[in-house]
Amino acid sequence: MYAASPPDAIIDRARQRMAANVAGLPNFTCTETTARTVRRASTQRLLFRDTLHLEVAFISGTEMFSWPGSGSFEPGFLQNLPHSGVSGTGGFAGWTRTLFGPAAPQFTSDGDCIVDGRQGAQYKFRVPIEASGYEVQSAGGRAVSPYSGTVCIDPVASDVMRLSIRAESLQNRFAASANPSVTDTAP
Repeated sequence: MYAASPPDAIIDRARQRMAANVAGLPNFTCTETTARTVRRASTQRLLFRDTLHLEVAFISGTEMFSWPGSGSFEPGFLQNLPHSGVSGTGGFAGWTRTLFGPAAPQFTSDGDCIVDGRQGAQYKFRVPIEASGYEVQSAGGRAVSPYSGTVCIDPVASDVMRLSIRAESLQNRFAASANPSVTDTAP
């Protein structure tokens, strides 16, 4: 652990920096590529289904999607896609807003981490269903999912080096195959 900065000071600086970044997010778009997989039963391996290329827009705090080049973004776009398995919304900028915004969850020191050869301080967190904006959709319906994960922070620059998120089990709501996997993002 870092002797120069206590763990609470590291996460506090990173939260302040990310909150300022998120508050200043302009409306923007990017391209997202998602490999979709399915699992027929909880004991089976995930099987590749297809790959989706989508444009994602973050407009006035809302994620919207479209086909690349169409220029027509719609909040309900993902619900109209054929699917088997699980898909979700809220991960583009929603996770960052929840984790580093005014109602952020409690972070607990979780040791050290290394990202691309850089050493950092790791923290774990959990976002309960009441605070989550992560919506998961399956053939069984839609539900908001609680999630948990870790964040690796550069203790000097206060940069988020890696954010790992795992949606918690939705087996009570959907079939056993509906358990979203880990999402890692590294700026």
